[in-house]
Amino acid sequence: ESKIKTHLAEIERDQIWSKLAEIKYIFKHALLHDVIYEMQLKARIRELHKLAAQSIEIIYPNMEEKLYEIANHYDKAERTEKALEYLQKAGAYAKKNYQNNQALDLFERYLELSKQGNIDDVQIIETLKDKGAILRLIGKWKEAEQAYLKSIGLATKTNDKILLAECRLDLGLLLQNRG
Repeated sequence: ESKIKTHLAEIERDQIWSKLAEIKYIFKHALLHDVIYEMQLKARIRELHKLAAQSIEIIYPNMEEKLYEIANHYDKAERTEKALEYLQKAGAYAKKNYQNNQALDLFERYLELSKQGNIDDVQIIETLKDKGAILRLIGKWKEAEQAYLKSIGLATKTNDKILLAECRLDLGLLLQNRG
């Protein structure tokens, strides 16, 4: 508490804000006011997205059609672990229902967001394989090949021979189809 009072005294001395009452301060610098207001607003928006995602989970349990919406809310709430979970589920649902562009978007978002967390390589490999399968299906063979090669590179690091064989098989099927 004494450190806080010391910092507040320094801030007052530098005239960034002035004391109104014991705990109330008013900002003198409009830019600082705007920045702090925006930070609070962003924090509130993140909290609202988290609440929206949790509400949908409760109201629509096991409803696959809501996975995309839940994933988006957790992503906007910056709840990385939950966002990754639902991006993966929503991507699998979209893939199963031939919503290829949406599935690709969800898998790409998953792969991008996974860089922020401590994600198991096997989950990343499975996502790359799913992405590659969709790209192969829609004829984007070069992009599918890149996804499969990334999955092979990661599978090699895991020392999981079966997973590595599956990744190589996926690439082999692509190359066979391509001719």
